[in-house]
Amino acid sequence: MNTQPKRWRLILDVTLGVTAALALVGLFYRAHGPLTVEERLLFAISDLLIILLLMFHGLSHLFAQEPEQPLLSRALVVDLIVFAPVVAFLRGHEIAPSLCIVVRQAAALFFVLLRPQRKQRLLTALTRQPALMLVFSFAGAIFIGSALLALPISTVSGQPPSVVDAVFTITSATCVTGLTVLDTGQDFSYFGQLVILACIQLGGLGIMTFSVWLLLASGQVLRKHQQALMQTVLDEETIAGIVEQIRFILMMTLVCESVGAVAYFFAWRERFASAGQAAYAAIFHSISAFCNAGFSLFRSSLTEYRGDIPVNLITCALIVIGGLGFFVVRDLWIHLRGSAEGHRPLRLQTRMVLTATAVLICGGAILIFISERRGLLRDLPLHQQAIASLFQSITARTAGFNTLDTARLADSTRLVLLFLMYVGASPGSTGGGIKTTTLWILLHQAFAGMRAHDQVQVGRRALPPGLVQKATAIVFFYTFFLATGSFLLMFFHAIPFRDIVFDATSAIGTVGLSTGAVGQLSEVGKWIMTALMFIGRLGPLTIALVVAGYRPAPRYEYAEETVAVG
Repeated sequence: MNTQPKRWRLILDVTLGVTAALALVGLFYRAHGPLTVEERLLFAISDLLIILLLMFHGLSHLFAQEPEQPLLSRALVVDLIVFAPVVAFLRGHEIAPSLCIVVRQAAALFFVLLRPQRKQRLLTALTRQPALMLVFSFAGAIFIGSALLALPISTVSGQPPSVVDAVFTITSATCVTGLTVLDTGQDFSYFGQLVILACIQLGGLGIMTFSVWLLLASGQVLRKHQQALMQTVLDEETIAGIVEQIRFILMMTLVCESVGAVAYFFAWRERFASAGQAAYAAIFHSISAFCNAGFSLFRSSLTEYRGDIPVNLITCALIVIGGLGFFVVRDLWIHLRGSAEGHRPLRLQTRMVLTATAVLICGGAILIFISERRGLLRDLPLHQQAIASLFQSITARTAGFNTLDTARLADSTRLVLLFLMYVGASPGSTGGGIKTTTLWILLHQAFAGMRAHDQVQVGRRALPPGLVQKATAIVFFYTFFLATGSFLLMFFHAIPFRDIVFDATSAIGTVGLSTGAVGQLSEVGKWIMTALMFIGRLGPLTIALVVAGYRPAPRYEYAEETVAVG
């Protein structure tokens, strides 16, 4: 068998991928600032070389088809699709030429991965570590979203944002955080806002969940590596359970966001010049609130609606439902719906989440009310004081909207918000933080340790030792990354300690509240905050597993020895 043609095609694939990667870097360079005559000539030559390379690449695969294979394989179809924007660009059509370059070069960049043999090897490597697959999926979404947001069409002024600002904004959207360095409603065009909204929706649902749904909707069957990955993500053992869970997640998202958008529309109809503007704002804020993203089209978030009861109730309801978690809502639905045999009892996780959520919301609202009674709430009517306190308590659990000026809050209020941001939402939700169940497990572990009990008991159930160890590991790595990020931010910036810690906690907790420190960050600081948001959305333990690698437990045990603690 002659391996020479295959070797040349491999070399061509690698060359094409490297060239496309360099060309994408060049695209960002040419989009930020005027070019000299020499630079224009250099980029023109590089574009011509890329087109010639694409043509040679497509023709080589066309003539290399085996007789028993279809004339146009799936990979070749992808190769030929990329010529459409190239032809439009060469013919001089004024339809976002930079967008055509992005499509052409991004497709070329992934040609190496689209080859069947290499794609299979890559998937095999990734599926051995589901944590690595999650990292790749979010990183890929951020890369594509950042490339789109860096286009001139994404801004109102036509001047594209810097690379770091584009990556920061898209990471904040994909990781449903809400921290911004640019004004979403004023600086970005409708195209840019829709890119941000799409990333919010993908990040809230879960990129892998959405991808598997697309496969199932197109009639395809999940392969083994996809089944293994979704069993890890959704905590389901059977294919039927995976399909049912994904179906419920999508249906719940559609219903909640639709109801929220309709409610917002009627609440805002009289405040906008047209029904179209009111509908657009309603849809945007409904998706942002349910996904706990905190992005707003209004310059001051929702502070102007501090006394608007319908807007506050709608926003709070969407945040709480999105923060409870899809598993908990589904368990509640099954319990309330019942069956012929009667109501099924709630699972332990559901009871833990509901109890912890109620305690955190009510306790946080009371503490905020007491702390700000003589502060920001002093001049407000009593009902507005109560609503504002409740809203801040709910939004601090990873939502990011605010009706009070966060920068002017008392230090005691900030401490309450710090704790709420640290805990965050619940597992399987659109929010971040260490999660409510982790807090509840550690509290019961502390009580068990005080009483010298070997087992950790919650709701007349004994928790497995491995689960308790995982909760402890989550808190440790979460605190480690938060402390590291805060140290680096303080090292590179002369910003007050309390502001740095607050905004860093907001970033890793995917909250979105800010004291204003984000607006004072340098490029280095923005990259650090971007990393914190990415770590917070995926989970510190997931990042730690990717970095350290998975190692099975040893099959031997060491002799025990006690040490003094406390």
